[in-house]
Formats: sequence, structure tokens, C-alpha cells
Amino acid sequence: MAEEIQMMNRLWSIRSPQGKWVIKPYKNSRPLIQWLSFLTSEIRGNGFKQIPNILINQHGLLWFGTDQSAYIVMPHIDGKKANYAVKMDVEKAVKSLAVFHHHAGWIDDKQIPPFYPSLKKKLLHRMEQFERVYQAIIMKEKKTDLEKMIGSLGKDMIKFAKEALELISFSMLDQMQQEALENRLVAHRDLASHNFLINNQTWIIDLDLASYEAQFLDLWQLLNRVMLEWEWDLASFIRIEDVYHGIRKLQGREKKIIRQLSLFPNDFFRESICLLYTSDAADEEDSV
Repeated sequence: MAEEIQMMNRLWSIRSPQGKWVIKPYKNSRPLIQWLSFLTSEIRGNGFKQIPNILINQHGLLWFGTDQSAYIVMPHIDGKKANYAVKMDVEKAVKSLAVFHHHAGWIDDKQIPPFYPSLKKKLLHRMEQFERVYQAIIMKEKKTDLEKMIGSLGKDMIKFAKEALELISFSMLDQMQQEALENRLVAHRDLASHNFLINNQTWIIDLDLASYEAQFLDLWQLLNRVMLEWEWDLASFIRIEDVYHGIRKLQGREKKIIRQLSLFPNDFFRESICLLYTSDAADEEDSV
């Protein structure tokens, strides 16, 4: 019997005599739930315990509900969300990510992970989305302050994006992606600050987008999010790389591609699209 029920975003927090739990809904995603349970078990078995496991119910199933609307139950984790504007939180998140990567590899091949488009396709799609948004803005007679700001920056940002795409070593990246697939290396792929929970240790949550991918792309994504808070301060960029490298060594080619990818104004495009046209206009299946 639940003693307390609270709604948190799209989750429910339940307090019962047996403890505190989180219930998360999924639509038509039982294969995804099976993958998440398998992946969590593998990573925890490899030694990284700071990810919540999915509980099995009294019938031996990972979910309850219907085929169309399934729900999973996980232990509730008390802790504060990481704040990328706080250096200590960033350092804890980066260290946790590096340790996660160290243990999230050579996964058993009993389950097939979700497939996602190549990074090049995603970046091109993101730029094309923004170009449509930009063209719609400049055609408007009356613009909001936000539209005026995005309109004033849009032309240069598209130019920067096209120049960056010419510089990125996609052939090298494709090779590294293939190596990640062969070695079944797991990337989280959704490193928003709220997916790190900090208490006496740092937890990584929400593996819904996790799949086999070159792991350094997680670091690139985290760097892009953090650098927005730190106004692209080069010293902070290098410091984050060094903290990560102290736990999980970065190859020279990984550093090279991180720098190349960081020239692409991905987060400017993503945030502009989301702010103007809600998250439905952005890629709901992919947070890159």
C-alpha cells in the first residue's frame, strides 16, 4: 500500500512500507525495457553500481501494464541534480562518466541494442531543421525578442556549421564507431545535467538512449552542455578533458574529433528549435 505518491516530470515517486520507488511509463517499448534491464545488469555486474536497476515483479516480469503502456519500477535515489554551472558538480559528473565508460564495455551479445542514425546524419538533420526555423523567422514581419536574437545570429551559425562539417574527420569517426560496435562499448547518449544525481556518490540515471557507440561522444556532448554555462572558457574545457583522461585515457584521435565536433553549433541549434517550436520540433528520439 502506497503511503505517498508524487508526480515528477513524467515519473511517479511512491513511498511504501517497503521503501521509496520510482515508476516510469513506456509506450510500445517492451523490447527497450528488456534491453535496459539487460544493460543495467551487465554494467552493474562489471562493477559500476551507481545506476538504478529495474525491479522484477511478483510474476517474474520487468514491467506491469499492457503491451501498449508498460511501466517499470526502480529504487528511488535521493540526491540533487548536477548543476553544470558549479565546478564541483561538473567534476563529479565527469569522473562518474569516465568510470561508467570504464565498466560499460564488452557487454554480452545476448541482447540487441536500439539502432540510431550516424552522427553525421544527425548533425546534418539538426542544421536543416534550424535552417527552416531561421527562414521562417526572417520572413515574419513581427518578431518576438527571442526570434530577433536568433534571427540576428542564424546566418553566421549556419555558416559556422557548414565550415565545421568540412573539418570533421567523419571517416575516422566511422572507424571508431565500428570499433565500438565490435567491442560492444556503451555510450549513455543523454548527458543532461539532471541525469546525474549527487549524494555521497554520483549516480547516472536514464539509460533510455544508451546504445553501442564511441564513448568519447558522451564526453563531447557533456562538454558542449557545460561550456554553455562557462562561456566556452578554454581552460575549463581542458580541465574537463584532463579529469576524464585521469580515469579513462583519451586517445589522440578522440581529442581531435572532440575539438572538431565542438566547432559545430549543435546546442545553439537544438535550444533554438526547442525554445521556438517546443520539443516536438526537435528530435525526441535523440538528444544529441
